[in-house]
Amino acid sequence: MFFSLRIFHTFVRSDEIFHRTFYESRIGFFLKKKLGLG
Repeated sequence: MFFSLRIFHTFVRSDEIFHRTFYESRIGFFLKKKLGLG
């Protein structure tokens, strides 16, 4: 139980990090486009 919970927590954590970086890169892309740098 504890072991599976740990794996689940790690999975959720990596998913959260992925979404955060994806979101930030989207914002960065939008800002670059808005400023005419991209």
